[in-house]
Amino acid sequence: MVEIKRFSKDALDEILESIKCIYPKKIFKNCDDEVIDRLFQICIRERHYSVFTHSCITVQFNCSLKTVLEICNNCKLHITVKTNSHDSEFEFITPPKVKSDEINSIFINYIKYVNRVVKQISELDDKLDLTYLLPGCTKTQVLITSNFLEWAKFIKMALFSKNESELKDICTVLLDKLKEICPQFFNKTILKMKFEEE
Repeated sequence: MVEIKRFSKDALDEILESIKCIYPKKIFKNCDDEVIDRLFQICIRERHYSVFTHSCITVQFNCSLKTVLEICNNCKLHITVKTNSHDSEFEFITPPKVKSDEINSIFINYIKYVNRVVKQISELDDKLDLTYLLPGCTKTQVLITSNFLEWAKFIKMALFSKNESELKDICTVLLDKLKEICPQFFNKTILKMKFEEE
């Protein structure tokens, strides 16, 4: 599940104020969606990406620990991570490509075994950081706060990846949610942005 936890209603106004500083002669009265879209396109064409760094969005979702590492290795985002556990048992995400019943059964047995080991060790030493014992499929709650520009980089990186991945699925849902709250930026703007990493 992907949730938008924090988004400023003034975000669009803040971006437009930044654009005014760069292009003071542009017409800003009666800024409808078409005018805003045109202003965004000018900023992108002339690579004035800094205007998109003044407003932040906070997003929360669950994913595997493996995907968290992928995010940390590829993105400059402020990220908070928490592994989910209920009654001293950690939750796990079945790898998306596991379609065989036999492999699924082996995977479930493996998870039960990991939970038993974690429980035994925690009973022996309750101060030990159990995250050292957890496999990549551990269900993890992720909270990310970042500005429009970094979200654009993050989503574009995930959606244009050649690999099918959990992160691509998360970003597909995330982009739909972001389009609802700020369609002027997240509809087509980010697809036209070019970054040094590309």
